[in-house]
Amino acid sequence: MASVPDRANDPKRKGIYDWEIHGKYDGGWERVHTDESRADAAENLRKYRENEPNTLFKLKAIRKGK
Repeated sequence: MASVPDRANDPKRKGIYDWEIHGKYDGGWERVHTDESRADAAENLRKYRENEPNTLFKLKAIRKGK
């Protein structure tokens, strides 16, 4: 499993981020879940990958603002 860079939690950055899980289905990538912490998102990403092994999933940091 590839690791996700943790640039969003870099103390030099001042933004607040949500973490989205995207799944690749028939029509393309769609958001399937959102978490406020990277740790929760990583745990949910693991669960999605276990429950749907034939679907690609990715974790994406979304900046909410300052």
